Amino acid sequence: MKILIVEDEAVAARRLERLTRALKPDKSLDFTRAHSLDTATSALTSQSFDLIFLDLNLAGEDGFALLDQELGAARIIVVSAFPDRAIEAFGHAVLDFVPKPVNEGRLARALDRVDYAENTPPKHLVVRNPGRADFVDLQSIVRICGADDYCEIELTSTKKLLHDQTWAVLEKNLPPNFMRVHRSFIANLDHATALEGVEGGFELVLGQQRAPVGRRRLKSVRERLNVVAN
Repeated sequence: MKILIVEDEAVAARRLERLTRALKPDKSLDFTRAHSLDTATSALTSQSFDLIFLDLNLAGEDGFALLDQELGAARIIVVSAFPDRAIEAFGHAVLDFVPKPVNEGRLARALDRVDYAENTPPKHLVVRNPGRADFVDLQSIVRICGADDYCEIELTSTKKLLHDQTWAVLEKNLPPNFMRVHRSFIANLDHATALEGVEGGFELVLGQQRAPVGRRRLKSVRERLNVVAN
């Protein structure tokens, strides 16, 4: 497991690493430390992480600013001496909030939540926008299409949500019933009712909605639909 500790106090960062190693002796842990938003951003640019411990006061900088960066599939545990910001933290869809000074038992519970999240198929997608995070039932998502720097998520209710996560990262973190059917569309195959020929190609019928199917993906879509049908 690759872990990024974003903490401006070296002693606190070392203690957090030491406690985590002691609590997870059976896991291979690879730690990177970042003492500022700039160093954390550089680390995220060069590699991916499974878990990020995030302090909120980084020499006067607000740690929440890091959540505007591309975090991939990393889960976030906020570690902060400001418990009054816990509600704000969960608004950013972090996995847990551990108050400082860090208690070993409390850290153990947070790490248990990480293990649970890793071993439990996701049921919700956290759709982030500036100042807001919506928890969306995955089965309510019909299709997802690229929209400039955002992804547009269409629900069974016909409601549309904009998500600020990149296309590639979003696709990687969706369960197997979601499939890229076109260079700009991901479809939830659980809603597929037909594959129809239309002028210029094929479309996947998703209840009351549709998604174009790219020529290069047509064979794979047909194979997947046969599996779904069976």
